[in-house]
Amino acid sequence: MKILHLIDSGDMYGAENFIVSLMKAQRDLLNETVLGSIGDRGVSIKKIEEVTEAAQFCVKRFRMRKGPNLLGSLRIWSQAKCGAFDIVHTHGYKADILMGLIAWRRRGFGLIATVHGWTNVEDFTRLRLYEWLHRKMLRAMDAVVVVSNSLFSDPRLKQIRKKLYIVRNGIALDTKNTKLETLEDPITNFVQGAFVVATIGRLSPEKGHEILLTAFKLFLQTGAYAKLVIIGDGVKRDKLLRAVSRDGLDNDVFLTGYRNDAKKFLPLFDVFVLPSLTEGTPITLLEAMAAGVPVVATAVGGVPDVLDYGAAGIIVAPNMPESIAKALVELHRSPELRQQLTRRAYECLVEKYSIRACVQSYQRVYEKVLAGQKQ
Repeated sequence: MKILHLIDSGDMYGAENFIVSLMKAQRDLLNETVLGSIGDRGVSIKKIEEVTEAAQFCVKRFRMRKGPNLLGSLRIWSQAKCGAFDIVHTHGYKADILMGLIAWRRRGFGLIATVHGWTNVEDFTRLRLYEWLHRKMLRAMDAVVVVSNSLFSDPRLKQIRKKLYIVRNGIALDTKNTKLETLEDPITNFVQGAFVVATIGRLSPEKGHEILLTAFKLFLQTGAYAKLVIIGDGVKRDKLLRAVSRDGLDNDVFLTGYRNDAKKFLPLFDVFVLPSLTEGTPITLLEAMAAGVPVVATAVGGVPDVLDYGAAGIIVAPNMPESIAKALVELHRSPELRQQLTRRAYECLVEKYSIRACVQSYQRVYEKVLAGQKQ
């Protein structure tokens, strides 16, 4: 089977890392997988293109003007048809909208979208308009995959329920004991000797980093010697830096910026916090669980299911810094609880969130779509 994964990527965050892992697993099943990378005119090379090519995959670059672009859609359609692809698999608003615009054409390939989650948390924004258009375009897909039970039940998707499938995100589980090598790095130097609270992700409104800062300040007031590490970059970075300075936390909080090696620092952390206001099934959450880091996360999207409804991590209500602070205190005082949660977390990963189970589920969706086209 020949598969084109299509995405307009900002950087190497959860969805991008998942796509690369999925492509590798699909190659292991003897599929031919290609990355279709959408970008604005003038963009030379994107990080996902570098990473994918380094893994010895072919990359097709589609550069076009911003916004819904019918000419850009037709170019992708032409490349997919000429390349004899069986499946075009879209990820994210831009890719879904572009392919939705030409879904009415005689294609010769199956068209599948994965909805990784909704990101807008404000009432009136351009992103809200894109979400509306996105949902309209999903109706044109042959199949739509969601990554959690909560997304499957989302009323915004009720009109396409008959073509909706659940496929949980998965990660490759390393059976070896991974230990961080001793190295001189600003992160390792910063956390030396402290109880380390950390998060990894894009610095955008829906990720809730300001809530985490408030929670961490409350945690420090209990007398704990702790450090907070925030790995990632985005539009909220400057505002977060101002909040750190305003609250006198310059020596306690480190905003590292984007790190393409973020995952390797997970063994340094005592607690991983996911303070998001909205999510699908976060890859960073799965990676923290795989690394044996106890988790505190908000009850959004697929998070409760991932954390076995509290048996594999502490779940708190979104936008409640006091609840996060209370959970940090509890984990700080109880190594036994940390060990209990991490043990169950790894069991959950093996049972439901391996990349092998994920790729097999996608394979079944692909085959069902292709079988329907032959009827």
